[in-house]
Amino acid sequence: MRLGGSSLTPMGANQVIAQLFENLQAALIMFRLLATISAIATLSACSSPQPFDWATENGTDETLETIDPTDPNITVDSKFAYDRARGLTMNSVEYDSENDELIINNLPFDGPSGRYDRFGNVGAAGAYESRQTQYTGRVKHYAVFLRSEHIEAAAAGADWVEFGYGGANITRDSFSAPIDGEYVYFGDYAGVRTFSDRSGLELVSGDVSILLDVNDFDPVDGIQGAIVGTIYNRSISGLVGSANASLQNVGLVLVEFTTDDGTFNGGGSVTSLANGTDGGSGSFDGFLAGPNSTDIGANIVMEGPAYSQNVAFDVVTYQVTEEVLNPVTGDVVSTFVTYGTASGLTNDERGAIQDLVDSGQTIPFQSYNPLDIPSNAVITGTAIDYQLFCFGI
Repeated sequence: MRLGGSSLTPMGANQVIAQLFENLQAALIMFRLLATISAIATLSACSSPQPFDWATENGTDETLETIDPTDPNITVDSKFAYDRARGLTMNSVEYDSENDELIINNLPFDGPSGRYDRFGNVGAAGAYESRQTQYTGRVKHYAVFLRSEHIEAAAAGADWVEFGYGGANITRDSFSAPIDGEYVYFGDYAGVRTFSDRSGLELVSGDVSILLDVNDFDPVDGIQGAIVGTIYNRSISGLVGSANASLQNVGLVLVEFTTDDGTFNGGGSVTSLANGTDGGSGSFDGFLAGPNSTDIGANIVMEGPAYSQNVAFDVVTYQVTEEVLNPVTGDVVSTFVTYGTASGLTNDERGAIQDLVDSGQTIPFQSYNPLDIPSNAVITGTAIDYQLFCFGI
């Protein structure tokens, strides 16, 4: 997907894979905790059924024969954002709680064991990195991991000069249908971002709110209800050649769930640029979990601009009046009036401002340079204009 302002050079789309999950906090008021992962990512659940299991023998992690190399979505209790053609190849993730490690399968060059060690936090999520030796794991991968009472989620990606390879997964340990009514979920968001034609990797965090209405819409062929949401307060923690900057909100477009298993598919995710125009877009798929659906989780895969700024600047109009005098009498023979403009954002400055935007800096109001106006000019008007600058489009 390519989006661009009139004066910008596109720099390559970014891809985001996200997971959401919520946990009921107070049944009486029906508030729930939502945790989210956004990125080229991985996810794991400890007690719920997995698409395949891991075995460890002589210190080497090996996958069992139950792995499906074409599509790991073989159980209703585990959802992968899997699309090999798009580089979404991760097909297993397991959390080793004893050692606080992730074990991820089917990502190239992240080491033969696929083990990721924790090195910190991104918002409410744990942040993990792949193991490297002198000869193995030479492409550093990063992952984030979140847990609720009934769902676990993780996301992972690597610093490629393109989207690279990654994936996303949510798993649950149980499900029963929600009771009648409307529900509000609140929680945390974290993930990994990569880019289409440049290097760099970013970890993303933020907050999420989800609304669930069980009664409307009426059931049709086993589909009912309505689920919408917003991811907000998003920010970046740069790891590899990336910036620390705020991001636009993500809207989670309305989707209905299946009554028999609590899954939902085909939802959308969208962002707007800083000037209100359309930004990135993607998918929003997941499931309800826990007794009476106390949790809700989803995978989100998005492509589009990483972030944008609508830079404000002033434009001044002026006129210069010149008189031609008779050299003998000194009388005015003729009068010439010329008109001009001075802008707070010149063509020479656009490149420098783009570099600042790319580095995550907030651009202040741009005032015109008085030296750009002739000393004998009279200002006839001032106006404020805006120029959209985007990073990662």
